[in-house]
Amino acid sequence: MFLRTNGRETLYVTKQGTDQIAARERLCRETIKGPEVVTIEGKKVVLCQVRAKHPDGREEVSTATLALADPVNDLMKCETKAKRRATLSVCGLGLLAEDEIETIPGAQPVSLTIPTTTA
Repeated sequence: MFLRTNGRETLYVTKQGTDQIAARERLCRETIKGPEVVTIEGKKVVLCQVRAKHPDGREEVSTATLALADPVNDLMKCETKAKRRATLSVCGLGLLAEDEIETIPGAQPVSLTIPTTTA
């Protein structure tokens, strides 16, 4: 999907996209810490760490945090965020993840129409 920010479109990867990448690349993704509620500088946040391992031996550990607002949903969102970050990182894809939109002031998803060709 695309995101409009600062007058330009940027590609970002949805949960479905990272799940497809993980399946195609045969990644092993494991949650190594959390998701759990922790206090950082007096603020309650959800923290999660995920390790993604590629069959060729490369691996990456990614950490995600999320401000605690709705505990039940925030725990799930934080784990998904960490999985996406680890997946993109171990595959060398430095792209925005879908859940990072809310951290970019003024960012808006862009609807695109892809023309189809007729034979």
